[in-house]
Amino acid sequence: MTDTARERLKQHAEAANDAVIRCEPPDLLTLLRAPQPIAITVRDNRVIIHHDHWNTVRTIGIGGRAAAPAAGAPTRLGTATARVDGSTLVVESRDLLGTVSPVVTTTDGATVVERWTAANNGARLNLELVVTDPASYREPFVLTQARVRTPNEKMLDLPPCEAVSGQR
Repeated sequence: MTDTARERLKQHAEAANDAVIRCEPPDLLTLLRAPQPIAITVRDNRVIIHHDHWNTVRTIGIGGRAAAPAAGAPTRLGTATARVDGSTLVVESRDLLGTVSPVVTTTDGATVVERWTAANNGARLNLELVVTDPASYREPFVLTQARVRTPNEKMLDLPPCEAVSGQR
């Protein structure tokens, strides 16, 4: 981690920076690391990833390049493209807004590569995240997470703030 990134993390820890309390939608890295259920569906030339966290649905084109947003307009989820590499779904996101959390910090323009791989005959789904942001990390930062298949788990499909506060 760079010295600048360490300082951003320190400032974040010292402030009341809990986006969940403020009922703000998550950035891509927070969304991907959330423990709530997800559903991944591949249809035609797109993949749909439904995250129970914030009831977020990402529709990502497979192959080719995603349409670029207006210049200088990074977003919390960025723009993404997907491809299948053997038994792994690879999603590449760019044009991301910077983020600071207790685990990871990035600046505007960081890129994230997600590698979703089924394991144990589909009983597990392994996620590898590779964050590339030279302003925050001297080399790509790698996070891993394993999920257990829970076919009977129901997505809550709640409005985002109700899921957090219990209120509409």
